[in-house]
Amino acid sequence: MTPPYTKRFTPWSTESTPVSRSCSPNTIASRSSEYKLSKTPIGEGSYSVVFECKNKCTGKHYAAKKYNKTLTYGLESLLQGEFEILSRISMSHPRILSLFDYFETSNSFYFVTDLAEGGDLFNKIVYESSNGKIEPVIAKDIVAQLISAVSYLHSNSIVHRDIKPENVFFSSSNSNEVLLGDFGLARVLQPQQKLHDISGTLSYMAPEMFNREKGYGFPVDVWAIGVCAYFMLCGYLPFDCESDDETKDAIINKKYLFEPSDYWKEIPESAKKFVLSCFEISPERRPTSRELDSCRFVDYSTAETTGKDNEEAAIFATQKAEIHKIFQTMPQQSKSRQESPTINSPASYQDVWEEDAAVARGAFCMSPDCVTQLNTPITSTCPSREHSWLQLKESKEASRKGNGLRAAEGKQRSPAKFSI
Repeated sequence: MTPPYTKRFTPWSTESTPVSRSCSPNTIASRSSEYKLSKTPIGEGSYSVVFECKNKCTGKHYAAKKYNKTLTYGLESLLQGEFEILSRISMSHPRILSLFDYFETSNSFYFVTDLAEGGDLFNKIVYESSNGKIEPVIAKDIVAQLISAVSYLHSNSIVHRDIKPENVFFSSSNSNEVLLGDFGLARVLQPQQKLHDISGTLSYMAPEMFNREKGYGFPVDVWAIGVCAYFMLCGYLPFDCESDDETKDAIINKKYLFEPSDYWKEIPESAKKFVLSCFEISPERRPTSRELDSCRFVDYSTAETTGKDNEEAAIFATQKAEIHKIFQTMPQQSKSRQESPTINSPASYQDVWEEDAAVARGAFCMSPDCVTQLNTPITSTCPSREHSWLQLKESKEASRKGNGLRAAEGKQRSPAKFSI
């Protein structure tokens, strides 16, 4: 039972005058009449519930994060810390959730922030994507925005400590622009200062967070970005075992793989290398948030074409390499016949499409069993490339749908954040 008589507290100020919890609202509380809240919540956190709200004067829509005073009794420092950090960074970076207003009623505190109408990244990965993961080119865009937001936080001496898909929000349903939110565990760090409490969401925590004696700092956010990138690319978490102890052991000893291979075979090597750089065990050797800017996530210079829309080009690129190998072993006398189109190396996206047109004109056959150049369109007994590609695409679609369903069925939201 909450004591009916306690010291006066609000996240935005502290007063030494003791007042009753049943007292009438103060002047800040009167601002609650300026907002109309939705009847049903649009989200919830460990200690809060989020509603959509409308400013009656301006007509603008926001999110109102509600903290029940009774449920947050004893957590005053968390609320005050979140408010101070939001006040410090709001409306200063386009990829960070901003605080616009605040008020209280007799029972609750409210933070009025940006309304992220597109929902959170977890929902986007698990329930809205067609195959239970995010296409690499989109994941790259989201990661770049996260890096920008985190770099800004670190440059202002703030460590987030709870970066995860549930705290990454889309500004609208038809946009990939994201906002980093939920600063309940964020802290301001002085130069050379270390934190020693174990706080965060287990699957996203860096190994140094379990070493209370040594402590940790800004690099924990970089590790969490790597976990988010891994999750987006394949649809499951790298460190998510049967028990918390097993998960902790996997994190400390970096026990993870890019497996199963079917989930990763279309992922660019540059994206895997990015994840590996974030998962550097030593925080001193791990890239800083600023250094991540120069880490290539998807490198198009080597024709790493991925994603559903570029699937055909990726298949053609593989076939191109086979063609090149075939022509390298062809007898010299074959060159007296009609010259084949030039095969440039290294492969480029344009080369692939030019050679596809050459195949359609009947310049050469795609089958390794048929290496003779032809003066007429292909009439060999091997299956046509169009037919083969359609079969491959259909099998890929079926596989993707199956994998997506299995991934969604087996996935749950990460455990609530905790602090020890």
